[in-house]
Amino acid sequence: MARRRRLLFASIVLIATVECLWFLFSASVMWSIRGMGLGPPEVAINTRTALGDFAWTVLNVSGLLAFVTRRRGVVVWLFVGVQVFDIADTLWAGLVSASDGFWDTASFHWALMVVPIAILVLVIAWRRTFNHLKLESRARQGGEG
Repeated sequence: MARRRRLLFASIVLIATVECLWFLFSASVMWSIRGMGLGPPEVAINTRTALGDFAWTVLNVSGLLAFVTRRRGVVVWLFVGVQVFDIADTLWAGLVSASDGFWDTASFHWALMVVPIAILVLVIAWRRTFNHLKLESRARQGGEG
């Protein structure tokens, strides 16, 4: 059981790290092309989007670092909350792209939702193994489950 728990934890950290690197890459690309607009309004929108992406990267990295160092209590729920917001943000970006007629971009956004959903599923499985370990420990000590 402990081996499975470590494997789940390593999988969560690996996928979340890749997600954070993806956000950093996305923000960097947006920052580098922010000046490629038809005029000042487009440049301002691109700059604002790039800064928002950098802020989202910081939020995700902070949640991941807190999860890696603490792994219990409120921190787990903070990490889950960040993933739920990732899902909501990606869903919203896909809906905005679809409403503008960019179905290829919308499909890409919706495909990216697989990453935070996978992290959520792994966190749930990881927490369930933790609960099973607590119950087994109590049973060995002669306490009630």
